Amino acid sequence: MGQGAPYFMTGYSSNCFVWAEAETALAVQLTTNSNCGAVCIDVEQFNGAYYLMTACDTYFTWALTDAAIFLADVTSIDNFKAGIKTVSTGSYGWNAASAGGNTDCAMKVSEDGIYMYVYVLHPNATLGCIRVDCLAY
Repeated sequence: MGQGAPYFMTGYSSNCFVWAEAETALAVQLTTNSNCGAVCIDVEQFNGAYYLMTACDTYFTWALTDAAIFLADVTSIDNFKAGIKTVSTGSYGWNAASAGGNTDCAMKVSEDGIYMYVYVLHPNATLGCIRVDCLAY
């Protein structure tokens, strides 16, 4: 996104993606699990659209029952309003419990532009990656 693009935020206790631009602020709820914290953020262009992502972790070993990656199309505010794509990571065995708010995430498009790689790094030695060729809502 170029100069003058909106700002995107997320936070531990709010568990929302926030779009902030000029006098507009819009929050979209990710999860209502108050033990889960969205603590990282990344934006990447793929297939002509801009995507925003976060991953949730927790400070507690017992608290995370809905481990997930959250993605949103932020090409326009209308696309952002359309909602969040949730990709459950529980079935992948990614352990986000006790990550202490230190999880990181990144998206990277392959050199040929066919795939996008969605990475999640938890500080408890868990690295996850999903390869996608499209994102459908």
